[in-house]
Amino acid sequence: MVLKARDIPDVLVERIGAAYPASAVFDAEDISAWPATIFQNLQRQGFLQSYRRARSLICPGCEWSCHKPVVVRSKTTTLPKRAFIVCDEAPDFGRIALELDDLRQFQTSITKLADVVGMAAGVKTRNSRTPASTVHVGTIKGRYGPRTVALRIDAGCVVLSIGDHSVALTDHLKIVDLRLQIDPKIVGRLANRKQANHQFSSSHVPDRTQQKKRKIDTAKEDGRIFRRAQQLRKSHGASWTEVAVQISKTPFAVRSSGKRLSADRIRKIIYEQRI
Repeated sequence: MVLKARDIPDVLVERIGAAYPASAVFDAEDISAWPATIFQNLQRQGFLQSYRRARSLICPGCEWSCHKPVVVRSKTTTLPKRAFIVCDEAPDFGRIALELDDLRQFQTSITKLADVVGMAAGVKTRNSRTPASTVHVGTIKGRYGPRTVALRIDAGCVVLSIGDHSVALTDHLKIVDLRLQIDPKIVGRLANRKQANHQFSSSHVPDRTQQKKRKIDTAKEDGRIFRRAQQLRKSHGASWTEVAVQISKTPFAVRSSGKRLSADRIRKIIYEQRI
């Protein structure tokens, strides 16, 4: 399933918050769900950078979807570089060939988000981390004096703080002209507010980490179901309805939550993926 451009900032911020303080890593399957122009421009913007090849993947050989190590053979005089997974489970398919592009991974981090915020605030990002859960972006002048601009991690969410006031970053981060941006107006509004007189004045930031994770997991699972449906239709010449019934009896029909999907629901997923 291809994600809409408006959903990409939420996916980026959620993954960065969950991975902090490490970098957030996106694999080829993640990227395949994004509009190609968005992905390419995030690379040009420097927000996404190439990372090492994936060392393990979900095997595409059968419906069991085992997570297996990847073997990469170097190029020789007679053979090009190639990658594969060794199936050592029943039914023992042996080598399952992979495309090298399937191993691509990309990384980003909260410091890249700080650069985006710094551009909107008109300050050069310092990216110093004190305390460990906070990244200082810089200082800007507000109506009532200088204000510190920072990003912090709060219960897995990335929060933009300017002075004593905070907002969830996902509420204001957008894709504009194919680039990741934050509206400078929100930065100005927060900077121009008076400092709070007590510690409870900052805006409440709801924890939507689990909700966003479920959304991403569901999109991945729907994509796997559709790819399996295409394989079955191509190999057996069955109708989409018959394919849905077949898949409903396999592990593909079981969500990560443990819920098993009905054939009707799988048929709807196939329909939605084909649009």
